[in-house]
Amino acid sequence: MAWFDLPESELWSYRTSTPEPEGLDAWWADRLREAEAVATPVTIDRHEPDVYGPTPVWDIEFSGARGDRIRGWYLRPARVPDDEPLPVVVTYIGYGGGRGVPVEHLALPSVGLATLVMDTRGQGGRWMTGATGDGT
Repeated sequence: MAWFDLPESELWSYRTSTPEPEGLDAWWADRLREAEAVATPVTIDRHEPDVYGPTPVWDIEFSGARGDRIRGWYLRPARVPDDEPLPVVVTYIGYGGGRGVPVEHLALPSVGLATLVMDTRGQGGRWMTGATGDGT
């Protein structure tokens, strides 16, 4: 559980006193243009349907910064049509971790929630298997 310095009622209206750096919007616009210039299509491949049975798992891959490929798992609850909208919990694994293997992420689909488990670029997968390289 996160700890905060202010009660929730004050957090809703809190605004930082730190001024926005000069040129921030232009900097972000440049980064987005760079990313779009090297982006390649998203791939979504069904992962081992014979292993995971009724709980569908997809291996997801998309372009991150500088076009580096980012990997993740997308899992849906069993016996829910692929096109049925569901709430999705996105999990970013912490430092030194990776997306692991799908069986490690079956808890949320088992209670009716889809989940997207993301590798974090540059983390190296030291304490949990990763599939996203550190890039250049």
